Amino acid sequence: MSSHRLSRSAWSQLALSALLLLALAAAGCDTGEAAPADADDADANTDAVADADARDDADAGPDPLQCEPRATPLALDETPAEGEAVAGHVTTEAEMIDSEVTMAQAGLAWKLANHDVAFVVQGNEVRVGYDMYGGSLLDADLQRPAGQPGNDTFREQFSIVGWKVGGADSVSVLCDGNGGRPAVLRIEGRDEPSLILPPIDALSPRPLNFRIVTDYILEPDSHLLRIRTSATNESTRTWSSIAMGDLLLFGSVNLMFSPEVGFGDLAETPPSLVVTAADPAQPLRHVSYGFAGKHGPLNLPIAEGGATGGLGYTIHTLRAGATDTYERVLTVGRDLSDAMEPVLVELERPYAVVTGTVTDGAGDPVARVAVAAFASPTSPAASLAVTEPDGSYRLVVAPGTYDLEAAKTGYLRGTASAGTLDAGDTATADLVLGAHGELTLDIRDADGPCPAKVTLFGIDVEANDPRFGFLLGERENMGAHRVLMVPPAGGTFPVKPGRYRAAVSRGFEYDLVEQEIEVPADGTATLAVTLERLLDTPGWLAGDFHIHTARSPDGKVTPCERVAEAAAEGLDIAISTDHDAYTDYAPCIEELGVAPFLANVRGCEVSNMGAGGHRNAFPLPFAPDWVIQNWGPQYWVSLSTHEINEKLHAEATHPAIQINHGRSTDSYMNWIQFDPVSGTVGRTGETLALNWDAMECSNGGSFPFDDVELLTPAGDADLQEMADSARGDVPLWADYLGFLRLGWSITAMGTSDVHGRNEGTGFARSYVNLGTDDPTTVTEDQVRDAVLDQRVVVSNGAYLHVVIEGVEAMGSEDVVPIAGTEVELYVEAQTLPSFDLSFLYVFANGRPLYLRRDASGIVAEDTDAGGGTLELALVEGDALDEIIRLATEVRHTPTADTYYHVLVRGIGSMGPLPSDSPFAYTNAIYVDADGGGWNP
Repeated sequence: MSSHRLSRSAWSQLALSALLLLALAAAGCDTGEAAPADADDADANTDAVADADARDDADAGPDPLQCEPRATPLALDETPAEGEAVAGHVTTEAEMIDSEVTMAQAGLAWKLANHDVAFVVQGNEVRVGYDMYGGSLLDADLQRPAGQPGNDTFREQFSIVGWKVGGADSVSVLCDGNGGRPAVLRIEGRDEPSLILPPIDALSPRPLNFRIVTDYILEPDSHLLRIRTSATNESTRTWSSIAMGDLLLFGSVNLMFSPEVGFGDLAETPPSLVVTAADPAQPLRHVSYGFAGKHGPLNLPIAEGGATGGLGYTIHTLRAGATDTYERVLTVGRDLSDAMEPVLVELERPYAVVTGTVTDGAGDPVARVAVAAFASPTSPAASLAVTEPDGSYRLVVAPGTYDLEAAKTGYLRGTASAGTLDAGDTATADLVLGAHGELTLDIRDADGPCPAKVTLFGIDVEANDPRFGFLLGERENMGAHRVLMVPPAGGTFPVKPGRYRAAVSRGFEYDLVEQEIEVPADGTATLAVTLERLLDTPGWLAGDFHIHTARSPDGKVTPCERVAEAAAEGLDIAISTDHDAYTDYAPCIEELGVAPFLANVRGCEVSNMGAGGHRNAFPLPFAPDWVIQNWGPQYWVSLSTHEINEKLHAEATHPAIQINHGRSTDSYMNWIQFDPVSGTVGRTGETLALNWDAMECSNGGSFPFDDVELLTPAGDADLQEMADSARGDVPLWADYLGFLRLGWSITAMGTSDVHGRNEGTGFARSYVNLGTDDPTTVTEDQVRDAVLDQRVVVSNGAYLHVVIEGVEAMGSEDVVPIAGTEVELYVEAQTLPSFDLSFLYVFANGRPLYLRRDASGIVAEDTDAGGGTLELALVEGDALDEIIRLATEVRHTPTADTYYHVLVRGIGSMGPLPSDSPFAYTNAIYVDADGGGWNP
């Protein structure tokens, strides 16, 4: 599970891979030929040259897209009338598209709109997206009635020509829609390096010398935006095999669909078009997008996490002075079918239409129902529509024979047959949903109502159908049928009728209560549970220092959904770390009533691609009225790891810096080719950056190493070979210990790196020693200082309490002198009764000790001469009770000042909690062995 989460976590690594593949496919070939070409080459390319020359005629005469501006411009803060389109410079917030992911800023953006849809393109003054030159499309939505919030979930689109992006020397209105003409925004610049992807930029040591012009064209009364990019070769050379395409960031709240694979992996089969769908059960996501190139299927090297890179057209030959053009379309619709239909029309693809109404058992129309078409019981969805308030739907499908299913959270599904449909047919099929159910929840602890999670496992209930994509109640993680995040106020939730096993939890400090419940058809069940706190963590509060929301391009949940989940999973502190975006959880904490339970720390995952990878910084300054002042990729572009860290440390809040998933592709330890044995760097021209403070040793529910033998002196040669030839396999624990051996006091952290819903918020987590059990008293500075001081215990389903010489000490600022020659570590490990703890490890100065038992406890030795083992199996006598599984003294005789680590690990799952096996480990515990102060 942990490796899967890591692959989803580093979204920029996916984007890097995508664009690298794009670059390799699109690199183009310089013939080395100065114009004019030699005769043989001209003969071989006669047709291509003729085509290029014909396209070059576009420069002759007036531009057909240009128009005289209106004498009185149309207001951008009003919806244009039918038959009108408008384009203009955005100057006020009222003219913007409102949404949870909006990054454009008034005064720095441009807008296209008609009666039905609206789009916002960023200017070239301040870059907020991943296009470092501006001019990218940032927002797209349907027009909404006055006072109704926007539903825009689109993230970004910009053009790729060869291995380059188009610059934005100018952004201008070519036509404001005067006289009923299309509104046109023009972005004009030259081919430029991406600046954010050094490996791709390295493929292009010299410019192509292309002039690149992208026109965004919106016709009146159309849901379709034409994107037309022209490349003019202003060099003296002939270029061949220049591919053109786009980087598309739909955002992970949108699930990508193609007619070829449904909601499956679009990268497996080149899609003829891409359409998106969001969960109709979620508010503010009632929008879908469609995209297609005009020149055939899209070559998608990658399509994951709402990000895709698509090549749609290859210029076979572009001679000096010639121009070629690539056109594609982007649509906005109410649902998947509504967004797909204009694309099908544009591509002249045949389709049929099914219309009808969805009602409940009483005959009343039901809104926000997902209606999907399936060619067989095992085939992917062929299309999907969502019902209007009157229960009506309009479903667009390719010709074929289909059965329909209607699904809505809390209802049993309804079915109907659409029959066999030919191109141009319109059929009618009404559907009736099955019975509806509700579950009322009242969850408390000894102090009163509390947040909690209720996981429902079906016993006798209709099975989920994940072919519906994101639909809540039809797709759930961790083998569950339905998962409910319950605020302290409780509530009533839609749940399918049937019999369930309900598991009530609040992280792993509280007991797990399981009950069988029956949700009646068209009725309400009630579940009231009082949770008992079983684990004792005095003075330590649990935080997740790496979590995401929809403000990250690959995040799937709103900030309030993440806050609800953090509280329900028993966290005390939530640290916001969206990719290159600033998120403040405070409004959601208040709205959900979890302020007594959850503290807020504002941070960011600075997500540079390549050159050292991702790092979190917390706390960070927040300017709510100027959301792009500091954040976005422009914060780190073209900076080295050293420079990024220096810039972060210079912020007024003096944040702590945490290196994330250091062994994933192009993350820090991989990038510098760190050898944890020698402490040296293998990458030419790189030096070890010492200006960061903490590192993830457990990203997701992963124990920090697999093979303890690899961490002994005998394992050094194998570890060095791994660091040289299989860098991604080096245990993060080895890197962490390698940095400590260099004399560097860094902090080991455990995080979830969670992006989606019910994917394990708080697994793993980091307990910080703050001397309080009350989150309401916690400040951001206190949390930062605890991390900087190494006062952290990493935990995943277990808690570890270590006392040395009668003192609970941790970190280089809290060195413990010993009286005598022997160190006594009192180790106490706790977990829930149903979880396992099986093994104990103790490290001294970065090396595992050999452990054996004697009459008074456990002896830790530097060698195996005494018959000890590096991995000591726990036995029944180690436990005090079913919670405290280990309570013993561990004795070691150091020969010099020493820092210790204690780790415990279990086997087996922690179901129904969303993670793998339990574990916990300390940060370094420093011991002054000779009374002369710390002197390693």
